[in-house]
Amino acid sequence: TGTVRALASRMVSAWGYSTDARIRGPRPTISMLFAGLLAEVVELNMERLPEMAQRVHDYVIANLSRPIQVSELAVLFRYHPSYFVRKFTAATGHSPSEAVCRTKLAAARDLAVNTDLLVKEIADAVGFADGPHLSRLFRRYFGVSIRELRTGLVGKTLGGWDGAADDDEHLEVRT
Repeated sequence: TGTVRALASRMVSAWGYSTDARIRGPRPTISMLFAGLLAEVVELNMERLPEMAQRVHDYVIANLSRPIQVSELAVLFRYHPSYFVRKFTAATGHSPSEAVCRTKLAAARDLAVNTDLLVKEIADAVGFADGPHLSRLFRRYFGVSIRELRTGLVGKTLGGWDGAADDDEHLEVRT
């Protein structure tokens, strides 16, 4: 951010219009400084992309049992919600809503494998409206029901954002 401040300061001090009648508008120096400032801002935003997915994941885990709105997530990064959705989707390949759902489903999977909770209790614990809603989404993403998972199928890796139904190697048979 020091580079951005320095460029902005130079722009302010160089701002003005040329006294040369042949040059109309801001001095060429301003255009060059502005281009440099813009490049620095873009670079700063690009540095935040890997951090973005992790911060969203951590926020969802911390607030697992309640519904999470995209506008809440946007506030974490001080972005407008629509800008946040575009930026997050470009960075991760998933919408923020899908990322929230996948994180909650991975937590539901862990509860299903490691506890004897009823599906309704798992749904409450991970913030889904009810058991049937959780069951539908669980089958869609993992390709098996919670019951099938408990009676013999186990996911290989479901941390972070992986585990989508289109992943060919997301399940293996327990032997």
